[in-house]
Amino acid sequence: MAARKLSLFAVPLLLLAACAAPSDGIDLGSGSVTPGDDNAEPAVEESSSAVVTGTVSKDVMLATTARLNFRAGPSTSETVYKVLKLGQVVKALGGTPTNGFYEIEVGGKQGWAFGKYLKETTGVSDTDDQGDDDDTGAPPTSSGSSNVASTGSCGISWYGSGSRTANGERFLPDGITAAHKTLPFNTKVRVTNTSNGKSVTVRINDRGPFVASRCLDLSRGAFAAISSLGAGVLPKSSVKYEVLE
Repeated sequence: MAARKLSLFAVPLLLLAACAAPSDGIDLGSGSVTPGDDNAEPAVEESSSAVVTGTVSKDVMLATTARLNFRAGPSTSETVYKVLKLGQVVKALGGTPTNGFYEIEVGGKQGWAFGKYLKETTGVSDTDDQGDDDDTGAPPTSSGSSNVASTGSCGISWYGSGSRTANGERFLPDGITAAHKTLPFNTKVRVTNTSNGKSVTVRINDRGPFVASRCLDLSRGAFAAISSLGAGVLPKSSVKYEVLE
């Protein structure tokens, strides 16, 4: 009888211990996410004393305390331009946070990052704008040193579904890639929306689009860099493309 009472008494203790065990997820106010999620904000790797809070002055240098998503807007639902490296130095654009996100500049590209994973530093801003992965990174800026092999105009569209590209890679909807019917894989093409002057340089890794009036099908992330996704298609009159050597 004594052994039975001890067993019943141990049950609530075990339940309490289970509830107190730390979670693998991180709560950012929009649900719990795990570090293994490609779109999750990563776990901080330094003490909370490094966290940036309140108003940040313009041009203050900040360093990442984890691999951190660099987003198009102040929300976890916004497009991820790229993943910033641990310890990467970026420039604050000043102001107070929005939803915990601060506006920053990386390699000349403006975007947002979660303040919980930023700290002030005396370092120099990182000029590498490619991040850890070119295809999930910020749209590369035009380079005067790039030779233009050919140029033209055509209609362009975007796509955001699929598992594999024609060259066998995993398709990344928010990557900076594109499909073309004939250009060799890995060819770089600079695409400019002439109606607003925005440009993005994509890498060809897929085939398509198979519509007569269009010559490029951009990934969702690439198209969003130069136009609203709601547009769906940009006509030939609004597009200039340059094939880079």
